[in-house]
Amino acid sequence: MSDRVRLPLLAPEEFQSSLASDGHRRFVYAAEVHGRFHGLRRIVFALLVAIWIAVPLIPLNGHPLVLLDVQRRSFYFFGATFNSQDAWLAFFAITAVGWTLALSTSLLGRAFCGYACPQTVFLDGVFRPIERLVEGSREKRMRRDKGPWTWEKIGRKLLKHVLFAGAAFVIAHITLSFFVPLPQTLRMVVHSPAEHPEAFAWAAAVTLVTYGNFAFFREQLCLVICPYGRLQASLVDDDSLVTDADSVVESWMHIEIDRETDPADLHQIETTIQGVLGDVREAVEDWPRMLRQAATVADELAAQPPATVPAGEVDEAVDLLRWLIDDHFTFLGYREYVLDQ
Repeated sequence: MSDRVRLPLLAPEEFQSSLASDGHRRFVYAAEVHGRFHGLRRIVFALLVAIWIAVPLIPLNGHPLVLLDVQRRSFYFFGATFNSQDAWLAFFAITAVGWTLALSTSLLGRAFCGYACPQTVFLDGVFRPIERLVEGSREKRMRRDKGPWTWEKIGRKLLKHVLFAGAAFVIAHITLSFFVPLPQTLRMVVHSPAEHPEAFAWAAAVTLVTYGNFAFFREQLCLVICPYGRLQASLVDDDSLVTDADSVVESWMHIEIDRETDPADLHQIETTIQGVLGDVREAVEDWPRMLRQAATVADELAAQPPATVPAGEVDEAVDLLRWLIDDHFTFLGYREYVLDQ
């Protein structure tokens, strides 16, 4: 059997971008995934956030590890002191960061985007966990957003955005402590904004931008604004560690049988294996369509329940279908029945 059988996870028509062909946005509902690399991402996120919080708190030679004291034109980096006349050194620092990103991209693909980009760290490490905690899994969020406005929906949305605003407030003030010494930052927080209008305006602006970005804009920043995202295609080649839309996703199965030499038996074995692989391929390709069909049936039953069926049984059927859709069942096929009476 020399032919290789490929098992795509999704049919080509199922691949979708967050931007539709007419330019409007498709909102991304990120599913919670598990695995070794996702666990590693969580550890990296936690370490990066911890370092980000600790840097303006830990003193060295009488100053924080990093403090950009713009007001006094003094800049402190890990014990070294610089002033405004040393700004030319920033050219070399920025160039080094740029070359490091280019080198890491050519070797490891989008590793920086997935593990160390601040947008990813805060979105997947802070805001999306809040969203899952309040609104539930991907399927529940999709179903709730498509449904009518209820008090439960309003309450969950309101709580989520209050927590988003609180997280943005904390992020903004920790960021502010990189430019204003922490004791002074704390005094500003507890005193009237009129005593320090410039710092208050900056903190308010950063809070609003952070909230708007992570609550609404999200991955659009990478698509529309981030220049690094636009350069990645020119930084990778066939030897880079990257999976793109043209890559083939394969499932491997090791099958061991007794030695067989009869041509008829070999043909029968090949035909049987090909048939099993065909069934698997059809189930994988049809799975998203069956999920949508099950959701459509549940919505139709809820909106237009059959008059001849007791309301309690209809509600139970709707709840069962939605429970199955919520990652509790593997759909391999379905059969449609017409209820005449």
